[in-house]
Amino acid sequence: MVHIKTLPIVNSLIISEGNKCIGVYNEDDENKNKFCEYDINNNDVKYFPLISDDENIFYPKSDKGVYFISHTVFDEDGDFRYEVLKLYDKVTLDLKYEIPISKLIKDWEEDSNILECAELDEDKILIIFEVSPLDFSLKDLFSNDEVDTYLYISIYDVKEEKFDMLKKIEGDFYNIDFYRHENIIKFIEDNDEEDDIIYSYKLSDNYEELTLEKEEIKKINIINREEGNDFYFVDKDFGLEIIHKYYKKNRKACNVYKSLKTGNEFYTQQIKMFDDTDYEIIKNMDLLLISESRGNSGYLHIYEKDDDFVFIQTLGCEGLPDICNYEEYGIITAEDENGTMILREK
Repeated sequence: MVHIKTLPIVNSLIISEGNKCIGVYNEDDENKNKFCEYDINNNDVKYFPLISDDENIFYPKSDKGVYFISHTVFDEDGDFRYEVLKLYDKVTLDLKYEIPISKLIKDWEEDSNILECAELDEDKILIIFEVSPLDFSLKDLFSNDEVDTYLYISIYDVKEEKFDMLKKIEGDFYNIDFYRHENIIKFIEDNDEEDDIIYSYKLSDNYEELTLEKEEIKKINIINREEGNDFYFVDKDFGLEIIHKYYKKNRKACNVYKSLKTGNEFYTQQIKMFDDTDYEIIKNMDLLLISESRGNSGYLHIYEKDDDFVFIQTLGCEGLPDICNYEEYGIITAEDENGTMILREK
């Protein structure tokens, strides 16, 4: 069974072994739009000296040593101005460092994204980020060729206020993580046509060199195929097939969810073209979560996999619920415009 708890937090990040959440407080009171640390178990709240509004958007990034917050600043017309990385003390929540990252890195673009941060010592900060160039044409946008994305591994010197770029790698990567006690950086390269590759890099004790220690194949038992306009996703380990069917004449589509073991179609989702739809497979909890939006309304459908897929419940949301799996904590979050739902096993 799944236990569900809703927190009044948006832009959320689960931390502290799944016991705390940091993000923007969203209750209609004097603390609305303040950045905060929320204790999931006893509902205690501590507030940062930081307030979010239409021109200032904050996203928490990590809690390794200090809290890292990516702060995007827009002008009055809603256009991007600059990006600042802010570091806060984990105990007092006071501001420790403020790094104008978009102004210091010449390759920085509006859609660049900070992926991982860690305070190495008082003077050095590890910052890993990705950059996708914005100067591509509409022809590039609608072609089958992917826009080049680069992963940067860098060290920021607090005293000298400058970056040392240790590594720049082209490709699409996910599950980027830094293991502080071992000084190991791990990430996985997403290969569409081949198996994904897991990389492990060792950061030297003086933080000046990066050495590739291990490269291994990540075997996945997933099949993607296309037949005509239809797309098929098959996960044999989880026993699931999803068929995405297009109907171009009336600009509609549907997702058919099918159990491989029984052949039963347990859920068919009818959607208009370009409406939002998503799903997440939670293998460690034997769950399938399906999120969808219909106009201003959103829904989260929860299925539990046993011998077959069994419907549990549907939760109403404001907008499309964004699903995130914190597998290391045994927690799933589904965030909408109002707050964050915490799903965990009872």
